[in-house]
Amino acid sequence: MIIPPEQKEWYERHTKNLELNPRDAYSILQLADFYGSQDMRDIQLKMLLEAIELVDNNPQLKKEIKDPNFSPESVYWCMACYYKGREKYLEAIEWFNKMLTKYPDSLDDYAIYYHIGSVYTSLKQYDKALEYYKKENDKENSDWTLFSVGFTYYQLKDYENAEKYYLQAIEISTNDDGQLPHRYTMLSHLYFEQKKFDECYKAIMKALKVKPNYPS
Repeated sequence: MIIPPEQKEWYERHTKNLELNPRDAYSILQLADFYGSQDMRDIQLKMLLEAIELVDNNPQLKKEIKDPNFSPESVYWCMACYYKGREKYLEAIEWFNKMLTKYPDSLDDYAIYYHIGSVYTSLKQYDKALEYYKKENDKENSDWTLFSVGFTYYQLKDYENAEKYYLQAIEISTNDDGQLPHRYTMLSHLYFEQKKFDECYKAIMKALKVKPNYPS
């Protein structure tokens, strides 16, 4: 394994932390993420399971670990994201639901419903995706969630509701994430599908107004 020079100090620090305290679940998570980035998935999963065992068997673990970035629910989050990233979608849903059951307050800090919805989208189970996107939207009305609701309606060929939610997402989008041109483009696709060519053209022009060289 070759450790990138810019990560060597970071890697050595977390490795040392584990030598001093094998119960340091935060360093375990950090190193698991590193091994995942190196495509060493077996080691990543082993470390994630180790972290799960630690938080499940040690209710006071958060008090032991001084790093403010650590929370027990983040271990479950990392496990769910591990499976989602590996396209093992049923396992990802299982771990997101375990997180919701064990840490119901985590809904305040993690967009769990949104991510479950995105997993169901990957499975092409659009009715279930819509259910969870709407749950997330009820919790927090964001442009990302509104757009995902619109996209799901588009997949279900409910073009009226797709347009409704696309427009709502566009209306509140600040374009801080650079997604506004993409959203106008998806709106243009919706209009094109319905042979509303004037509206299609206008949506494309709005995308280009936001970013003249879009999509490059």
